[in-house]
Amino acid sequence: MQAVVLGIAMGLTAGTLALAQEDKDSANYMLPYCRAAVNNETVTRPVDAAMQGMCVGTIDAIGFMMSEFPPKEKEKSSCPSSKVKLEQIVRVVITYIEARPERMHENLQRSS
Repeated sequence: MQAVVLGIAMGLTAGTLALAQEDKDSANYMLPYCRAAVNNETVTRPVDAAMQGMCVGTIDAIGFMMSEFPPKEKEKSSCPSSKVKLEQIVRVVITYIEARPERMHENLQRSS
């Protein structure tokens, strides 16, 4: 009986801790890493470098996928000029996110 109660208590505690954790996919969580990447900030921890790469890579991947929509879905596509650098695209995304603080909790990959 004690084992069952202990198991339930541990499960409830773990669930509460999971709710308290920050959403690592949110724009709010990723924005500092995006800024650091385009500002070439010095990386002090490997995790920071990984998260900067995650931000830039996510934006690059979304841009690539949007350029690959079939012709019948071109209204959903995005095709910046080949002269536009990835850094410029990331800066535009940062500006877009900062202009919509009410949406900072949303998933960076699914925001539109």
